[in-house]
Amino acid sequence: MQSSELSVQGQNLQTLYNLYVNKRLSVNRRYQRKLVWSVEEKVKLIDSVVNELPIPLILLAQRKKFGVETYEIIDGLQRLDAFFSFMENRFAFEGRYFDLDTIGDTKSRLDSGEIEQGEERLSRSESLAIANYQIPVSIYRDASTSSIDEVFRRINSGGRRLSLQEIRQAGVLGPLADVVRRASASIRGDGTFSETVALNDMDQLSISRRGLEYGLAMEDMFWVRHEIIAQEDIRSSGDEEMVLDLVLDAVIRPWPTSGWQNRDMAYGVHRKIRSASSDEVNGAVEAVGIEELHQRILSVIGLIDDIMKGHGSLGRHMVKLETYDKGTQRQFQAVFAAL
Repeated sequence: MQSSELSVQGQNLQTLYNLYVNKRLSVNRRYQRKLVWSVEEKVKLIDSVVNELPIPLILLAQRKKFGVETYEIIDGLQRLDAFFSFMENRFAFEGRYFDLDTIGDTKSRLDSGEIEQGEERLSRSESLAIANYQIPVSIYRDASTSSIDEVFRRINSGGRRLSLQEIRQAGVLGPLADVVRRASASIRGDGTFSETVALNDMDQLSISRRGLEYGLAMEDMFWVRHEIIAQEDIRSSGDEEMVLDLVLDAVIRPWPTSGWQNRDMAYGVHRKIRSASSDEVNGAVEAVGIEELHQRILSVIGLIDDIMKGHGSLGRHMVKLETYDKGTQRQFQAVFAAL
């Protein structure tokens, strides 16, 4: 890891919100997950602020885009989204909403019609106390992309905050990781392949859940409609793990055995098994072509969707059960490989 400057300072929510409004907070989709917190988790964070309890540090990497200083979020995505969505009245705390007239940025957006004031509002003094709440922010300056990726891995691989697939994909470059990201995004329906997006746009690329209307509706997704992957598994990138298995089936001969150790090997994590190495898998993907493989996967998904029109979910036909909460990944994998 290269030497870089790391500074820690307190910043209030009002200052951070100004960065957000001006699209100077960005999310790198090579390693950051979707917005996944529930309303209950967001409310708990606001409760911590109201009761002046400490919250974990936010870690940002300083970037420059077209001469403008921006900040890539390394750690704190869910917390920042919770703060800003509360300040924009997307959810209430104890039945009351942030008073949008309290600070200049929310008042300006209220006046322009971009956001609306909730009916029951916190007092001006309560809202101001929230806006002035100091958050510890660490800014990582002059850091290389590889250093940022490594910091993210170290933060998240110590516990189980991320799923195994999210840790595998974190910051990884190469044909395999690229085609898995692209195909997964297309099947989910977000269809955005840009590496970096503004935090403001993350809700359009995230999955709706109770009380939170994001851009992607879970019930509309291929995986859910056909009862292939359980909804909670999709929230932890189970769909990307499924796509990884499909890609390996498509390019490796003889067909590999599915399992976490084989998946790890494909991403360059050594395991004591005989399986295709990362170099072999990436070489096989390149031989087919990333875009060609991406389109082939989408073609088979589309074919299955067309075949099943009017017949219910594929998963129910494969296992002949009324409900199958755990999904039908293995059965689907066999059908997909055959097609």
